[in-house]
Amino acid sequence: MKKVDSFSCPSQPTTQLELFVQLSQWMIAQGEPTVLYRATLAEIGRLIESEQLDLYLYRSLEPDELRLWQWRTEAGCLTVEGERHTAAELQERDPGVAHILHARPPLVHERVGLSAQLAAPLSVRGKLYGILSLRRHRDFRREEIQTLRHAIPLLSSLLENLDTVRLQQEERHHLISHFGHELRAPLNTINGYLELLLAGSAGPLQGEQVEFVQRARASSENLYAMIEDTLLLARLDNGRLQLYRSLLDVAEVVLDAVEQLELDAKDRSLQIQIAVPPTLPRLYADQLRLQQVVRNLVRNAIDNTEPGGKIWIRATPDERDASLLLLQVQDTGRGIEPRHRERIFERGYQIRRPEGHRHSQGMGLAAVRAIVEAHGGRVEVESETGKGSLFTCFFPGLLSA
Repeated sequence: MKKVDSFSCPSQPTTQLELFVQLSQWMIAQGEPTVLYRATLAEIGRLIESEQLDLYLYRSLEPDELRLWQWRTEAGCLTVEGERHTAAELQERDPGVAHILHARPPLVHERVGLSAQLAAPLSVRGKLYGILSLRRHRDFRREEIQTLRHAIPLLSSLLENLDTVRLQQEERHHLISHFGHELRAPLNTINGYLELLLAGSAGPLQGEQVEFVQRARASSENLYAMIEDTLLLARLDNGRLQLYRSLLDVAEVVLDAVEQLELDAKDRSLQIQIAVPPTLPRLYADQLRLQQVVRNLVRNAIDNTEPGGKIWIRATPDERDASLLLLQVQDTGRGIEPRHRERIFERGYQIRRPEGHRHSQGMGLAAVRAIVEAHGGRVEVESETGKGSLFTCFFPGLLSA
């Protein structure tokens, strides 16, 4: 069961309209369903005293299988778990909720063992979106039951809207994946022919021709990297992000990633220094994804470092845990203001520079965090305005020396 930060509301709503407005504002402001569920439990808990409060989110998968996302608050602690249940399993786990799932009564108020249970379906026009369940030792009063009756239509409408948003997001992610794959094929062809030109397959290149082809290849590879970042985040949203791990030589991965950005660094007169000890053990990780992490971090450093600056790339075992790889990218760039540090890993987040130029689409660092966390690691950033930044990725899976 995963711990989630507690959620507090600014004030207790006194009418249905206030409850609806507060929940809607939080959902829109945060842009994620988690906020809606947390706000729902927090507000219902304020309106009706309970010792255990569950919100089951229903989505039919197979004819005999259901998925119920359960958000539970006990003693002020909010937790979340997602499980699949057959109808028989649900009957054993929570008979009151199972009864609502099959019979769809407007509301259930009964004693289950030593506890009183108050539960109701959250449905709109016959379609079930969830079930709300409250438990405590004392019976629920008539006024509390009436309060829940008034809140149910609003909560049902919110879950309906959320389901509509979910379907739209899935459709958008499908389109992104489709077009991303369609774009990758011609880009691979372009890169292939550019490599053949550089290898002299069509005859030796003369003078500036070599640099022109190198720049064309670098631009093509940058576009390919942007597509990869977008596809990765789309797969993450759909729960389809897979890692293909193998034993890697970290130095080779770093060198391959940096090679793709050498021309960009040269154009800005930046020095890139790589420090990977030859005795560094191999890492059990996804090679393409690790290369993507290095490339994105170095690209970020190049974009935010003034001409003549320096960039360092280091890879070493963690002094406290030898099974962790510390992959660091440091620069002498502009640095990151404190108000931006917590948000730079959000997708689409961009820092507007004084000159008004935005260097990226805000996907690179989001992809970095997604890849590192998919490996079971974490990312940290240290920065001082005007003096540069240090990004540290902690990767588990480093073999013993």
